[in-house]
Amino acid sequence: MGLRVIHHTDSVLEIEDRPVALWAMGGVFALAGAAVFALGGFADGSLAAASAGLLFMGVGSGLVVGVAHRRHRLDQRAGTLTIEIRTQSAVTLEERSLGDVTDVVVEAMHSNRNGRSGTYRLAYVFADGARLPWTSYYSGTRRDKDACARLVREFLRLERRARAG
Repeated sequence: MGLRVIHHTDSVLEIEDRPVALWAMGGVFALAGAAVFALGGFADGSLAAASAGLLFMGVGSGLVVGVAHRRHRLDQRAGTLTIEIRTQSAVTLEERSLGDVTDVVVEAMHSNRNGRSGTYRLAYVFADGARLPWTSYYSGTRRDKDACARLVREFLRLERRARAG
């Protein structure tokens, strides 16, 4: 849901990763917290309800304001991978050599013992073996992440390697 191709030519691939689900969840937390604070804490004078409401509002606001969206620009002519990380309060740019990217893999975090259910994230693999995850969190379906990894691999003309995520 959050991954979207912005620009795709023979020499430039630009992908945006917007954490829409986390933003929505943050909005729900903030609104629920406001309701608990207003109905339970403020109206009834309950310190526990007021505290819980403020906590939920803080967590929700943090998700809405603090979770970054990223734009990955792979430019073959310039030989650069540029990652723009944008929050409500700041924009940072990280630039790497495109020639150092040896793979793009899907990493998994399984939520049960049989490994059948989980969330996923993408990561660049560099020539020195270092990995750079696209996000600090895992989300979404494997199918979406696999499709994006395949697109980047094809764009960079990387051979598909069998890797455990």
